[in-house]
Amino acid sequence: MLIHDRDREPPAQEPPGGAAWEPNWRVWRWVLAAAIVVFAAASTTSGASTLLFLTGFGLCCRSVSEAVPYGDGLREWRQ
Repeated sequence: MLIHDRDREPPAQEPPGGAAWEPNWRVWRWVLAAAIVVFAAASTTSGASTLLFLTGFGLCCRSVSEAVPYGDGLREWRQ
């Protein structure tokens, strides 16, 4: 059985020296926000510092969830 008889297109040529690397800015915005909040928490001496540390932890978790592309587990399972 013949499924596909067309020739594939040649791959696109990369520039000399390889492809340019670009940072994932969606991750870095959460990292920067977490760093600012944790710095503010370290500068504060009241009960607000606890709330700021917990917020910083939540922002760190958010940055990890942006960095790791798959985390849905069995929600993607189909029969």
